[in-house]
Amino acid sequence: MKNIDQRFVGLIASIVPLIAIPSALILAKKLDQTAHARRFLYLSVPLSALALVLGSLSQNSTQIVLALILYGLTGKMTIDPLLLQVIRRHAPKGRVATTFGLYNFMGMLASITAPYLTGWLTDVTGTFSVGFDLAAALLLLGLLGFGLSQRNAG
Repeated sequence: MKNIDQRFVGLIASIVPLIAIPSALILAKKLDQTAHARRFLYLSVPLSALALVLGSLSQNSTQIVLALILYGLTGKMTIDPLLLQVIRRHAPKGRVATTFGLYNFMGMLASITAPYLTGWLTDVTGTFSVGFDLAAALLLLGLLGFGLSQRNAG
C-alpha cells in the first residue's frame, strides 16, 4: 500500500491523533482568547481538505506522513472546538443541549455511513483514494454552507 514498510503502519496511523491533540488544545486556548472561530474555520477547513487530497495523491510514505501532519493540524479534532463554539453562540436559548445533541447525531451518522459509502465507491472505481477526495469535497461544501448560513444569520 503506497510503498509503506509494514513496520511503520501503526506509527503512521497514530500521526493524526499525536499531532491533533496538542493542536486542538492550543487552538482552543487561542480561540478562548480571541473568539474568532469563523476565521479559524475558513483557514482550517480548506487546509484540511487539501491534506486529504494530498494524502490520496501521495506516492510514498514521506508524502503520506506530511499529509497526515497537515490533517492532524487542521482536521476534525482541531475543527471540532471551533464548531462547538459557533454552535454554542448560535443555538437558540434553552436549546443548547438539543443543538449539541443534533450535532453529535450528525457526526455519528457520518461515522456509520462513511465506511459503507467509501467501500462502495472503492468497489465501483477500483481506488480507495476516491473516498478521501469525496471527504475533501464534502468539507469544502460544508464550509460553503457554513459561510452562507453565517451571512444569512447576520
